[in-house]
Order: sequence, then structure tokens, then C-alpha cells
Amino acid sequence: MILQFNIEDKYGYKEKISPEEIVSFTKKNGFKKLVVFARDGWGRAFYKSKIYPLHPSVDQDFIEKLKQLCEVNGIKLVLMVAHTSNKYLCEKYPEIKQINKDGKPICLDTKIIEEIEWPLACLNSKFKEIILKEIDEAKKYTNALMLDSFRYQPEEYRQCFCENCKKEYKKQFGKDLKPSSEINEEYFNKMFWRYKVVIERLKEIKQKNIELIYNSHPAGWNWRNNTIIELGSEYIDVVFAEASETDFTPLGFLSLITKLNKDLSKKEVWTSRNLFHLFNTSKYPGIDQVSLNAFEILFSGGIPLFTIFYSTFKADGNKIDLKELNTHLEIAYSELSKAQPYKEIGIVFSNTTRDYMGYKDVKLYLNDIRGFFYSLYYNNYQINFIGEKNLSEIKNYDIVILPSFACITEKQAEIIKKHCDKTRIIATYNTSLFDEYRMRENFLLSEEFGCSFKTISKKTFYLDTLYPQGDLIIVEPNSNKYVLKNIYNSKYSNGYEYVLGMSSPPKDENIISYITGNRIIYIPFQLGSYLYKYGYCEYEKILFELIQKEPIVKCNQNIRIFVFKKNNSLFLGII
Repeated sequence: MILQFNIEDKYGYKEKISPEEIVSFTKKNGFKKLVVFARDGWGRAFYKSKIYPLHPSVDQDFIEKLKQLCEVNGIKLVLMVAHTSNKYLCEKYPEIKQINKDGKPICLDTKIIEEIEWPLACLNSKFKEIILKEIDEAKKYTNALMLDSFRYQPEEYRQCFCENCKKEYKKQFGKDLKPSSEINEEYFNKMFWRYKVVIERLKEIKQKNIELIYNSHPAGWNWRNNTIIELGSEYIDVVFAEASETDFTPLGFLSLITKLNKDLSKKEVWTSRNLFHLFNTSKYPGIDQVSLNAFEILFSGGIPLFTIFYSTFKADGNKIDLKELNTHLEIAYSELSKAQPYKEIGIVFSNTTRDYMGYKDVKLYLNDIRGFFYSLYYNNYQINFIGEKNLSEIKNYDIVILPSFACITEKQAEIIKKHCDKTRIIATYNTSLFDEYRMRENFLLSEEFGCSFKTISKKTFYLDTLYPQGDLIIVEPNSNKYVLKNIYNSKYSNGYEYVLGMSSPPKDENIISYITGNRIIYIPFQLGSYLYKYGYCEYEKILFELIQKEPIVKCNQNIRIFVFKKNNSLFLGII
């Protein structure tokens, strides 16, 4: 298992740091890999660098000694490099700063106290040459290098409009790079260009012949970085799924992001569990919480990476004893390496739909994904993801769900049609209704759904009409034989707590839409979003009626079962 030891403290919490105490802690707790900074987000090196000043809390041979101690103790050293936050370089070369549409520096700081601590350097500036030199320095100590925070974001409020970007964009496209005044093809082209910038830098870094570990921030940055690991997977050796959100997300979150990153990238995934609580970084959360999360990661196909801050190490390091846990994890990992996860239900995840449909609010798409995942997870179904680039994997599953898979090409539609007679496929809401951001007149899968698109109910005039969002899509059955369930209007609006008799309004007699099914079952609303936001058992009842399949292993929701196939046998991971 892996320890990430982060020294991130400008304000003097730490004293002089020795390589011996770090390696001693690593060995004592049974870790086989150690991840540390070669250079931090302030631009300070932990070795004698020709580019950066030395970190004030270490000697210039810190990394060299760390390397030697790791080799003696059988620990693999991984160095974090090329952090796009770099205060030293941004002050030395102000022209490399990422600049937003308002002309202000883009930074990592969530709250600026006195001054910007973590300004971001632009990947189109001369910073791109400097990080290659930084990598040359770091690879003298180890060939395994991690891009822990490699940020050049496509999100509108995080987009860079510095002179370097403007020059590069003009060179490539012959157009000026300006903030978009309207949502059109050019708006999305600029967004997707920013992904390509990151992937091009990954390609250049990989040409240094290193083992490249890339932090995907799977649930950060509005989940958009999952595009990088899908499109740039050929340059990435290991995906690091940083999961800082664990302490305020539902049980199952670690499984979701681990499976998502593994299934999109087809690479080894390291998923993090902090050895501190996110809202109190000097305090260890305890072995029970850490163990539960570690096995959730492992049984989901990832390798647990435990992150500790130096402040945690100093305050609570004596309370941390992970030797026994790591022994159990290693035994389980050895068994899992010979097995494959049992494939019961696949959920299609579309980065393209997330960007087009969720260009302003990704929750419009993601909540439909999350609701299906968590509901199935808590009911012990075996779930994996299918990336939009790998739709032929549909054939490997008994059941596949297409949650709001709006943006489907004709080629993708043909793949889905090819497999829908052998695999039970369930689609929701606007699936196949869009070609990128252009709305079709009808579903591309209309024949398979057994219905045709009419309109979207209850959308209001102030909602953006590029991707109309409503409560319900109104459909017309292609034949009555395809109608599975009727959907009615309610007689009046939902009431409130003190309005007696109005909390659950009855239906009126007007059928307004239908759940249909010819070769694919179609649900005209975001069932997953309702499951995620409200969780009513009535919604799960609809889901399980349409699935028509019990999980391969049944038990109560206090136990989570992960099923694996090994030769001709099944074996279980139990939490």
C-alpha cells in the first residue's frame, strides 16, 4: 500500500524535517511506496535544484537521503513534480500566470488571507519548458513521478486568457481567444481546446521515459478532469484518484470514483484516504474509519493511498498504527490480482454529455449518474462504469443503464442497438436527443424506446434553452404495446408540512407521458436524480421493477458485498 507524506505548511508548524523520521514512519506502518514532494506549491525544492530555492525546513540532500533510505528498506519512492501552483516562478516571471477573463490571477487559494499563496502557472507559457527541466532533475532520484496538481481548467470561471493562451489559440485557429458572450459551437470548441492543451503537456512529459502518475481529481473541478484520463490514457501509467471529499460524501463515494477512473482509463488506480479529517487536518480520524474506506477502495479495484500532512504527523502521528491493516490489505490485494470483478450492471458515463448538458451546472447530468450508482450500491448490485469510448462493453453485462446519455452519435447508437436484444438496457430522460449541443427532432433511439419525443414539460421561460431542463419529457408511444407505465399529472401542487391533506396530491385522470419499452426501456424523467436528491423507496421500486433481477448476493444494507470471479469460482469481499 502507499503513503503520501505531504509537507505543505508555510506558517511554521514544522521544525527541521529529517528523511529518517519519514522513512521510519513509512516502514513502521507497513507501506511499500512513499510519495513526497520534489517541489511544493510555493515553488520550493526538497533537493538542490538549479531552478528553485531550497525548502527552508530541509537540508539540500533531503531527497537523496530519502532515496537511499527507501532503497535500503525496500520502499519505492515516488516524487510529486510540476505542480501548476508555483509562487516562486509566478513572482519571478509574472507573464506565466494564469489570468481569468477579468484580468485577475487564477489561484488555488480558497480564501486569500493576506496575499495569493498559490498562483497558477499557465501550461501555454514558458512554464511548460521549465517543468520539463524540473522533471529532468527529479528523475535522477526516481523514475516514478506524480503530477499531483496539474491544473489548466476548462470551467468558464477558471479559464485562462493570458497572453500566452491568446497567442497559442490564434496560432492554431486563426481566431482571437475571448470570453464567450453566447453559448455556441465556438464556446465548446474553446472548452475542448483546453483539454487538448493538458493532454499535449502529458505527451511531452511522458516522452521523458518516466512512470507517469496523474492526479485526476475525479470529483473535483466539476468532474471535468475525467475527460483527461479517458482521452490521454496512452500517456498515463497510473491514475491517482484524489478523494479529499470523502469526509462529506455518502458511503460508496470511494467506490464510485475508483470504479469510474479505472473503467474510463483502463489503468491502475490509486485512491486516497486522508489520515486526517478534512475539516481538522491535524487530527487522525481513527482506525475504524480508515479501515472501512481502505477496503472499499481495494474491493472497488483501486489501491489505497493514505495521505498524511506533516501537521497530522506531529500532532497525532503516535496514534497511527496501520501495520496490521496494511498486512490484511496486502493479502486481499494478492487474491484480487488473480480475479475479475463480477459484471452485473453497467452504467454508461459520458464526458461529452457532462460537458454539453452540464456546461453551466454539471449536476444536471451527474445527479442522474450518482442516484443510480448509490441506489444499486446500497442494494448490493455489482456495478461498473462503461465509458462512451467503450460502448461495445455493453455485451459484458446483464443490465446496462444510460442515465441522461443525451449526446449520442449515430455510430454510438448503432453499437447500442447491436447489443440491446441480449442486454437489458434502461435509458432515461434526454438520452439520444442531442447531437453535441444541437437538439434533434426525435430520439436517435426512438424505435428502440418504442416512443417519440414531443416536448419537455414544465420548462419555464427563464431556463436556458440550449439544454432545456424540465420535470418530464412528454413522449408519444409508437404503439400501445410498448407502454409499460402511465405517468399522470397530479390534481394540485404538493402541499407543505402544515397544509393537511395536500402533502401527497392524488393523480388526475390525464396521462401526460409514459415509461415505454421496445428493445430498450425508456424512462422520460431523471430517475437517478430523484433517487439521489430524495431517495424515496417508491423511486427504488420503479427501478427494481424495470431491472427485473435480484443481485447475485443479497444481504441487508449494513453490509456491502463485492463479488469477484476467479477461475470457475466466485469469492466475496465483505465490508
